[in-house]
Amino acid sequence: MVRSRDKLRMLTLNTHSLMEEDNAFCLRTLANAIVRERVDVVALQEVNQSADAPAVETALLVSSNFVPCERETPIRTDNFALTLARLLAAQDQRFYWTWAYAHRGYRVYEEGVALFSRTPITGLASCCVSTPQGRCRRKIAGIRTQALASEGWFYSVHMGWWDDAEDPFVGQWERLNGLCAQNGRPAYLLGDFNSPAHVQGQGYDRVVSSGWQDCFLRARERDAGFTVGGQIDGWRKEKVDPMRIDFVFAGQPGPTHRSRVIFNDDFYPIISDHYGVLTEEG
Repeated sequence: MVRSRDKLRMLTLNTHSLMEEDNAFCLRTLANAIVRERVDVVALQEVNQSADAPAVETALLVSSNFVPCERETPIRTDNFALTLARLLAAQDQRFYWTWAYAHRGYRVYEEGVALFSRTPITGLASCCVSTPQGRCRRKIAGIRTQALASEGWFYSVHMGWWDDAEDPFVGQWERLNGLCAQNGRPAYLLGDFNSPAHVQGQGYDRVVSSGWQDCFLRARERDAGFTVGGQIDGWRKEKVDPMRIDFVFAGQPGPTHRSRVIFNDDFYPIISDHYGVLTEEG
């Protein structure tokens, strides 16, 4: 399937799902933004489901355009991505989607990462990038789809911290970068890297020095770019100023038309402890 326009619109958001005060409002706001902004590919992190919820019947998953990237954990009835797929379908927006389980969150959730595509998924990848000793297993999911003029890879990324003694960022990054090298280009990394862009010599610099281009920096139009407004889970031990830790990285040169922060109360309401990033390539 060839896209009908020359711009590629990508959205990434750490959803903090099922943990916000009004989850239904968050879902509606996210679905409406995807439709109104004509997003082609969506990458979501902290995509939760209740560990004690019943599994969804296979026929219902198939009807929602779900494409499994692994068989480790079943999709359950309150899975945030499944509900989003249904909300989009109710607006006559049929997306193909996948979800990969990462770890147990807050004792009661099965947390993972998800990807949505307007065009059919033609390839899938799922990779654990953590060490066995890691306290919080990190899972990466990837899809290949023709959202571009030719097929390309899109990865939903949720990385750990640079100075984690048991599961440091650098090891996670080498595994992720190796997966991307194996699958080839063009490719995009979208997600929460837990690596502030302003901190030198750590995760952000490691990604860029590996040949990935920050779409925010190469965008012809961009805003301040901050994706976290203050203290959030994982960043509560010290005072945290607004920072940029959610990114869209491109594995190849090319023009980025616009990078804009979304769900920050200026451009759509806040629906998570992170803001999202809406990127337009072309």
